[in-house]
Amino acid sequence: MRVLIGGASGMIGQALTTYFIQRDCPVVHLVRRPVKDELCEIFWDPLKGELDVKELEGFDVVINLAGLSIIGLWTPKRKRLLLESRVHGTSLLADKLSKIESKPAVFINASGINIYGRNTLEEEGFSEESTEDGKDYLARVIRRWEAAAQNLVDVGVRVCHLRMGAVLSPSGGMLGKMLKAFRLAAGGRIGKGAQALSWVSLEDVTEIIWHLIEREELEGPINVVAPEPVSNKEFTATLAKAVSMPAFFHIPAFLVRILLGEMGETLMLSSIKCQPKKLLDSGFEFKLGTLKECLASQLNVSFEEKVEEETVDEEKVDEESEEK
Repeated sequence: MRVLIGGASGMIGQALTTYFIQRDCPVVHLVRRPVKDELCEIFWDPLKGELDVKELEGFDVVINLAGLSIIGLWTPKRKRLLLESRVHGTSLLADKLSKIESKPAVFINASGINIYGRNTLEEEGFSEESTEDGKDYLARVIRRWEAAAQNLVDVGVRVCHLRMGAVLSPSGGMLGKMLKAFRLAAGGRIGKGAQALSWVSLEDVTEIIWHLIEREELEGPINVVAPEPVSNKEFTATLAKAVSMPAFFHIPAFLVRILLGEMGETLMLSSIKCQPKKLLDSGFEFKLGTLKECLASQLNVSFEEKVEEETVDEEKVDEESEEK
């Protein structure tokens, strides 16, 4: 199986590259710099529409993760680049791939859960069948992002949209940034802490993509989230326990809005609870399905041992009290 990946320099792209190579699958990267290795790289420029269609022949799987990072102040210029880097890249790939003779068996395109809108932790989680009522800027980007792959759907290529929640890994992303603060006892909940966080481990993302490749009946939107979303408050408490540090700090919602503007409102204060219905219905089993399992594995800690230690300490205190 020959795989082409756009956006391979990011956290998910790097993990996927390693994952496929370990399974003896040749991997080629789309790069926006001069090509250094013609066997492993193909030049493209999504914003200028540059991509040699002949280079796309012979791939079984094409995965597009390309797009400017959504972390950062959303100035008008950055918002334009956020949109263009996703829509133009997807549109360019879909257009070129739809015209070649040996089309890929599956096109897997990154996407996001903001398309559904907002709900609460108490409400039923959004599934792939839910109405797409998202009204924020990111939701509008996602609609155009997914629509940009329509050319491939029209010519019969199976297309999967990875509607991803927060991808957790100590090597980067949200968790990578938060770890530094939490290890210095500078972590804490954001706003009221009641907002739902739909997350997924990086390890499960790679397994999910392999599952999508193998299961030909899976197509369209796929919620790439763990089956147990948590509140921001629960996430904060669990991460603090994992690094054995207190989380006294509290970032008020008004401060998030003042300092981070629309980006902070959308990514840090929004509540989006989702369920991976299609994955579960197709028999996918999460390796790290709970937040404790995820953090225990990624940070090499054991929550059970900590509970046992705390219990022993409490028993000692009780014994000492009785003696006195």
